[in-house]
Amino acid sequence: ISLGLVGSEMCIRDRDTMEYVTLSNGVKMPIMGYGVYQVTKDECERCVLDALKAGYRSLDTAQSYFNEEEVSEDSLGFAV
Repeated sequence: ISLGLVGSEMCIRDRDTMEYVTLSNGVKMPIMGYGVYQVTKDECERCVLDALKAGYRSLDTAQSYFNEEEVSEDSLGFAV
């Protein structure tokens, strides 16, 4: 089971039942993602790996979070 905070609502999702939306270009995108806002660089590796192991397939990051490098290194090194 994976836990995710979406807005102010806690969502619990079994990793085998992840829901997707199909975009106009045909790409399937997970409805729920894992955000790394305010996750420190020191915690980022563990948090991202835990999220991927829990079944998340969408990671939300931004340049202003100052942890993009940690997110990309971790997510690219994880075998999905």
